[in-house]
Amino acid sequence: RALGEGGVAMAENLKRLRVQVSFDDFQGGDGRFPNWAEWPVDRVKLRASLVQGLAAGRNLEAARAIISAAEARQMQVVAEGVE
Repeated sequence: RALGEGGVAMAENLKRLRVQVSFDDFQGGDGRFPNWAEWPVDRVKLRASLVQGLAAGRNLEAARAIISAAEARQMQVVAEGVE
């Protein structure tokens, strides 16, 4: 389920079953930036386009902000497309 109604409750139920929950394909700049305080999430997976821009010197501030917010909540950060 996306960030819509009922998503937090579903994530909480999954956590009770010991399922790890992630924000997938996350970029942060698209108006759907979640209220992290409400969500029981274990990790953030950064969108490949955000990660690829880092090599070209783009997206540095967005990546730093996302990583800092994730670290403050003791969440893992995964970079999509880094093999």
